[in-house]
Amino acid sequence: MKNAFQGIATAQKTLLVLFEEMMQEFYSRVGIDRSISTYKQYRKTFVHLRRFIPEKYKVRDMPLNRLDLLFIEAFDFNLRVERKMTAGSVVTIMIPLQKAARIAFQRNLINHPPLCNYSGLL
Repeated sequence: MKNAFQGIATAQKTLLVLFEEMMQEFYSRVGIDRSISTYKQYRKTFVHLRRFIPEKYKVRDMPLNRLDLLFIEAFDFNLRVERKMTAGSVVTIMIPLQKAARIAFQRNLINHPPLCNYSGLL
């Protein structure tokens, strides 16, 4: 509380906020060096995450520091088993999440790339 009062503490960025920022940047490049179909895939991933996080974790959004292999595997399970998606559909949803995780890691928002041990993209 003392740190927050002194302005030292910073708000933890969340997965959906990062994903929205990523989609806005991507959309601004549609027609230049990005395609609308790929943007739609990003949007689809966002919609699934926005539904999954409250269902599984009972919160509106997930702090990036909780983005780990357990989260990734739970999301994968949700898509494959509960949503009955094919392996190909799951991969197209997981690729934008992998991109978001890579961005979070590169920006030092997380300490490790959470999908490095995820076998669903192989």
